[in-house]
Amino acid sequence: LVSAVNIYRQKLVKILALYGIAILSFVPLAVVFGLYWLIKEAGVGMDSTIRAILQTVLGVAGIVSLFWVVFCNIAVQAAVYLAPESAESEKIMELFKRGRSLAGKYFLVSFLVGIFTLLWTLLLIVPGIIMSVYYSFAGLCLVYEGWRAGKALKRSKELTKGYWWAVVGRSLFWEF
Repeated sequence: LVSAVNIYRQKLVKILALYGIAILSFVPLAVVFGLYWLIKEAGVGMDSTIRAILQTVLGVAGIVSLFWVVFCNIAVQAAVYLAPESAESEKIMELFKRGRSLAGKYFLVSFLVGIFTLLWTLLLIVPGIIMSVYYSFAGLCLVYEGWRAGKALKRSKELTKGYWWAVVGRSLFWEF
């Protein structure tokens, strides 16, 4: 545990910079919403057809910006997982690019974890909680071991088998 904390302490600047990229990814979305609001409020004397066209264009731009935010945040999460093992000389944008290359796969794994956890929770709440702990390492299995989605879920379950309470305890520790 002490060595893991030391590794994260050494890479803290990279991790914080990656989260800075995630925050900056919201800028285009904020600009689109700002322009939309400006057209809505200040465009009182504007022709209704032109206003409708501008609002439609900004609506599409908002959807694209939202996808950009989600993509960047998924890439940042994958890059944060890569950060502890990154070389000191590796720049933040290089690390982000490595995270970007994993973003699609990481999204799929996260989506499957969410769906399977939801299905187990619909069965009963307790199995949902149990399976969410079993699947908690699926993203790490993808990033560190290169497993594809289904295999990452199975590998996560293998890793947590016999250590369920230890994983829960550590998860609660990091949450609070």
